[in-house]
Amino acid sequence: MKQKRDRSIDREIGARLRMLRVQRGLSQDKMAMDLGITFQMVQKYESGTCSFSSHRIVAICNILNTTPNELFKGLYAASNPHGQKLPLLSVNTTHAALQLEHLPLGVRGHIVSLIGEIHADAIGTK
Repeated sequence: MKQKRDRSIDREIGARLRMLRVQRGLSQDKMAMDLGITFQMVQKYESGTCSFSSHRIVAICNILNTTPNELFKGLYAASNPHGQKLPLLSVNTTHAALQLEHLPLGVRGHIVSLIGEIHADAIGTK
């Protein structure tokens, strides 16, 4: 029996792709035209039902004025000595992190501390 493929990474990359496309004000039609594919294929990429080649990743990143490093940032740790499965970030978390990255370092520190306090309060460890 064929084992079902884990598409969690495809879904996360697709969600990031959609977020960047929307932030840049591009429609699925325009992106598809620039890539030379159908808008349905863009939908499949964004939903994670289809993965794409490294050649396509580079073309997508050029259109979105980003890099593959930014697209994949945070999905993998440089080393994971305990073999733990790393959590994937939701679109909202990724979006918040991207916005946070543009703030001054001191402000970021305060926001991270505030999030930590809210989390501790929410789970009752405060």
